[in-house]
Amino acid sequence: YGGFYSMAGGLSKSVNTITVEVLFQTGIESVRRLAKEMGANSRIPEGPAIALGTMEGSLYEMVQVYSTLANRGKRVDLYQIERIEDAHGTVLYEHQIAERSKQVIRPEHADIMTEMLQMVVDSGTARRLRYYHGLGGEIAGKTGTTQKQSDGWFIGYKSNLVAGAWVGAESPIVRFRSLSLGQGANTALPIWGHFMRKVYNDKSFKSIRYAKFKPLSELAQAELACDPYLSDEILDFELLEEDAERDRFFDGLFNNNPQAFDPERYGDGVSPEELEQLKQRTERLKKKEERKEKLKNLWKEKLFGKKEKEEKDGG
Repeated sequence: YGGFYSMAGGLSKSVNTITVEVLFQTGIESVRRLAKEMGANSRIPEGPAIALGTMEGSLYEMVQVYSTLANRGKRVDLYQIERIEDAHGTVLYEHQIAERSKQVIRPEHADIMTEMLQMVVDSGTARRLRYYHGLGGEIAGKTGTTQKQSDGWFIGYKSNLVAGAWVGAESPIVRFRSLSLGQGANTALPIWGHFMRKVYNDKSFKSIRYAKFKPLSELAQAELACDPYLSDEILDFELLEEDAERDRFFDGLFNNNPQAFDPERYGDGVSPEELEQLKQRTERLKKKEERKEKLKNLWKEKLFGKKEKEEKDGG
């Protein structure tokens, strides 16, 4: 209901029905396992409601999880002590990040997640970071609100800084009376926005303000080349003559710009399976224009054909 969303569009607008659908397609155990690998150490329930945030995780854990995305899929455990020196400057201890890091997500997959989470800030539930807090540059993040507005969340990150904010009470009985008051965009996000505003205004943190994420590969761009949202009002299944034709129509419905991606350009950096998938996708993109033209003609016939006939008959 409510139209047709892409993965990125559903995430940016917090359309939870899409989140649940993705959970069922992926598998509950797969989601629980990956969440733990990324740093969610609290007990994760086994039911599908985990897609809606029923895990009672801490802010510490959530920053750990998002830092895995910021590190392009590599989990680096949080730590407090960087180095210990004695009175003469001799280093007695120095934390070694490489010794406690693990690649839990493929870098290109983490990049896609970061790209989608940037949409949350640019045009989704966290867009007030732009128009209200005046934060420019590349920012990725996600708002969150638990049942009955007991908790409000926002975790945001640059390529070199991850920070989170949580607003709530020890007991979930303490909560805001309405979603408009208690949603994470109204409770936790302003804290993060004020914090980041101070970071931006401090010249010593210039490297954070102007930090950029690694650009998406062309293959990843192809994966995300679709409209975030299409209204169901622009579609009429009766215009498509057969079920098979409807399937073909929706194969290409959420793709655009068929000339933008050339599979032959990707070279040795892409596996044969991925290259074949991209070739098939590109072929569907090229055929999209034909489907669009046919759909346009069907619309013309339905909307204007009868009127034109009446005019010719003097009606």
